[in-house]
Amino acid sequence: MGEKAPEISSLSFEEALKELEALSQRLSQGGLPLEESVEAYARGSELRKHCNDLLKRAEDRVRELDQKFGNQQDDDEPEETSVSRRSRRNDDDIPF
Repeated sequence: MGEKAPEISSLSFEEALKELEALSQRLSQGGLPLEESVEAYARGSELRKHCNDLLKRAEDRVRELDQKFGNQQDDDEPEETSVSRRSRRNDDDIPF
């Protein structure tokens, strides 16, 4: 991880996800020194949390807009979006 990585809180969802995918790939390929692997794992865990937080905020905002404009669903459970399905499916691919 040669150069200093950007502050996670400043990353957009797309930037954080791209970095998380790259870290996941590096870790699954193996060959990293132990300390670098631990650092990559720690950063990946933080990136995953950041992505989840950003997704939650976006989902809350959409739900808020639906309520504001009368687009409520019939049942109490929010409809599973393609983003949340994709996120859940990809969680199995990420070792964090």
